[in-house]
Amino acid sequence: MKKFLRDLLVVLAICSAIGMLAPFYWLFDLFNHWRIQAAIASAVIALLALFIDRKLAVRAGCIFLLNAILIAVPLYRTAGIAPLESEAENHADQRVSVIASNVLAKNTDYPAVLAMVARE
Repeated sequence: MKKFLRDLLVVLAICSAIGMLAPFYWLFDLFNHWRIQAAIASAVIALLALFIDRKLAVRAGCIFLLNAILIAVPLYRTAGIAPLESEAENHADQRVSVIASNVLAKNTDYPAVLAMVARE
C-alpha cells in the first residue's frame, strides 16, 4: 500500500509540474484541467499516509498545497473583473455571422476564398 501511494504521489507531482510548463507549449496546458482532482487526490493520500508513513504524508501535503495555490491564484487575480453580461446587453442589437470553409493546405485559390468571405 505504501509503494502504491508513493507511486501515485509521484504521478500527481509530475502532472502538476508539467502543467506549469503551459506557457511554453500548448500540450502542457492539458495537464492543468486535472488540477482540482490532483489536489483532492493528494489530500486523500496525505490523510491515508498519516497512518502509514509521516514523510509520505508531508510530501502529499506539499503536492496538495502546490495544487491549491495554483488553483487559488488565478481565481484571486480574476475576482475583480466585471462580468461580460453587462457588455452583452449594450450590443444586443448587433448581428454576428460565422463562416466556415474547409480549405486544403495545397489549395492556392486564395481569391475564391476571399470572394466568398466578401460575398457572405
